[in-house]
Amino acid sequence: MPDRSGYRNVFLHIASTGDTFGGFHQAGSITEEVFLWILQNVLLITEQPLTVTHRASSRVVASTTNVVELGDYDVSSAGMFSFSTCRSHRHTYLYLAYFLFS
Repeated sequence: MPDRSGYRNVFLHIASTGDTFGGFHQAGSITEEVFLWILQNVLLITEQPLTVTHRASSRVVASTTNVVELGDYDVSSAGMFSFSTCRSHRHTYLYLAYFLFS
């Protein structure tokens, strides 16, 4: 797979460490609702709900039809979270992982 990281304009960071774990190119079609759904239902396994915060504005992302703003996002949770490896969603996961992390 080609390295598409140079095309990203949205970046995802672990809030507690600042480490970057992914990102994607926002061309105006990804809403906050879809963004949160992808994180919570496909890419991450969480013990507690996620909090996703836009760094520049300190605004917490909500499940709305607002388009995801460009920039950096910190992802946190009151509990631990890890990356999903669920085989039942393998094709969806691989597609989204390629989309978000490549």
